[in-house]
Amino acid sequence: STFLAAAPPLGAGYGAARAGRLMLGVTLVAGVAGLVATGLLLDRVFRGNAKPALLAGFALMSACVYALRFPAVTGNPVVLEPVLVAAGFGVQFALPAIYYFIAHAYPPAMAGKMTGLWTGMGASGGVLGVYLAGVTVRSRNSYDVTFTVQAVVALAAFLLTFLLMEAGGRRGGRAATSE
Repeated sequence: STFLAAAPPLGAGYGAARAGRLMLGVTLVAGVAGLVATGLLLDRVFRGNAKPALLAGFALMSACVYALRFPAVTGNPVVLEPVLVAAGFGVQFALPAIYYFIAHAYPPAMAGKMTGLWTGMGASGGVLGVYLAGVTVRSRNSYDVTFTVQAVVALAAFLLTFLLMEAGGRRGGRAATSE
């Protein structure tokens, strides 16, 4: 992250090498753990209901990104590293749950289209978000607005998860069963 590398007062001041290690080493490893955990929890704990995994992932993302606004978090590696671990875990915890939801909530003929639509919208939002974050940081000389907007978007996703319901008796990513 450029925020971690940039010198204060704009960024956290870790320099490029340390920021790269934090983002790749800490966040990436946590992300892989999040992927594995999602698969296990969706099947064994949540019994095919994707909603709790989505809620957990979006809540972690929102809280962790917002926490990056505070020097008490970013200025102390002992605090920062667990926040980055939780953020990486949260992002990768939510993403497979979204695809799990789609695969179980839509008929096979439509699941591929929905996956493509979701992926396209996510990628477009990601590109637009990076561009707008750059414009905002440059114009305000601060990352505060970008962190707040990212946290609000994750919070909105968290709240929208409560609305997940599919016609035909399918709810929360779990296909209806006939008993």
